[in-house]
Amino acid sequence: MVLIVYMAMSIRCGRRIVRRKVMYKISPTAYGVIRLADMACIPPDHANRDYQEYLEWRAKGNEPLPAYTPEELAEKQKAEDEAARERLIAEKMRELAVAELKREGKLPTDYRLNQK
Repeated sequence: MVLIVYMAMSIRCGRRIVRRKVMYKISPTAYGVIRLADMACIPPDHANRDYQEYLEWRAKGNEPLPAYTPEELAEKQKAEDEAARERLIAEKMRELAVAELKREGKLPTDYRLNQK
């Protein structure tokens, strides 16, 4: 028995909203698409039966989900911002520690942090 998972996507078509079943998503890390039913990554190979099914699905007017949804993009941006903030804090802490060690005479005054 095969269980197929569909995601419903609302699309505005004139005044009506049309609901379509979305079965694929563009792969954010690999070349190809991801089938949502089993999360299989399908490479763009015309000899591949799964890719042929994907092309048939597209020929019927269906569109895959983007690689990242707006929510995923927001989460990714938030994580990148937090990582940048943590790097900045670590850098400033090192600078403060070096300045304090210089004041205490535990480091030469001409000591420099490794600059990248």
